[in-house]
Amino acid sequence: MERTILLTVPIPLNLTNITSISKGKRVNAKGVIERRKPGFSCVPLFGRDEILISETKSFIDRVYQGSFKQLFSQFIENRALSAGELKELRDLIDKTVKGGDNNA
Repeated sequence: MERTILLTVPIPLNLTNITSISKGKRVNAKGVIERRKPGFSCVPLFGRDEILISETKSFIDRVYQGSFKQLFSQFIENRALSAGELKELRDLIDKTVKGGDNNA
């Protein structure tokens, strides 16, 4: 009686690297990063604060039709903010309205 033995040899495939390369190409094409040789290292073209502001505005535009009031109302009405957080927001608003903080 003859037996056939089938061997399976795994081929290493790192999908994480493939996914990272694809994402890198997309953000490079959008002008968010710059790929530099050698080694194709990626360098951000914008600072963290610029990206956070842009992403926050984009989120509010998509989800709350551009209304900051709607966003904050939802958190306040659903009691998602603590009393301390509400006080901090009040203080920040007061400080900004009075012109005390140019970064807010």
